[in-house]
Amino acid sequence: MKKIASFLLITFLSVLVFAQSNNKKPVGVIRGVVTTDTNSPAKKIKIVATRVGGEYESSYSTTTANDGTFRINSLPVGSYKVRATAPGYIEDSSGNRYYRTGDNVNIRLSKGGVITGTVTNRSGEPVVGIVVSARRVRTSDGELVEDQEEEHLARKATDDRGIYRIYGLQPGSYLLSVKSDIKSFFFPSPYKNMVATYYPSTNAAGAKEVSVKVGDEVSGIDIRLRETLGRSIKGKIILNEKQNRKNFGFLVKLTETATGVVTSSGY
Repeated sequence: MKKIASFLLITFLSVLVFAQSNNKKPVGVIRGVVTTDTNSPAKKIKIVATRVGGEYESSYSTTTANDGTFRINSLPVGSYKVRATAPGYIEDSSGNRYYRTGDNVNIRLSKGGVITGTVTNRSGEPVVGIVVSARRVRTSDGELVEDQEEEHLARKATDDRGIYRIYGLQPGSYLLSVKSDIKSFFFPSPYKNMVATYYPSTNAAGAKEVSVKVGDEVSGIDIRLRETLGRSIKGKIILNEKQNRKNFGFLVKLTETATGVVTSSGY
């Protein structure tokens, strides 16, 4: 009886191990190299591979070695978008391509563009700690950027002289705006409820585009605050009788008609 029980236990464990080995999903590797626009290896650069087309989006990361090479192991077989991130640098078009496990990736980084200037109030005094946003609205080929993804938006706060410097920009045309300053519980801002001021000192309809090329620094993009007090919008969403109110949450967005930029949102 003991021999039969031992035999059955061994058989059961063998079947269990076999089933587990068969359930393992196949994995692969993506390797590559990152260089700069001077053909130098880009070392200690963060690499992120994001899976696309699967049941869910997942990311895997590593850093480049001193010779600019990288290797990401144990990736579930599939398609990935591979990006290299380094402060002040931008990728070439390879960042918009998709790769499969087993592929070799070559990424080239270039110095991004820079926009800098000073923010002042109506009296000409520098405004400290206020956030300046640069929204890319056209590519370097002049094509409109229709989506409002975060990759097309960059923000920086002014320093104690009212100077801002936004770097690492993709080539193209940008709209510069100032809406509110860095939030502070202890030091309330006098500009908290002001509407956005666009470069040079206008509303969205009169905003002037600023063109940036790879590696260029565009200076003198000074913005004078209009200091116009904003207004509020409120309303009510009414559901029909068949809709269960407990299962609904609505995000309301406020979009500028002149630029298509979402300026505010709330539930």
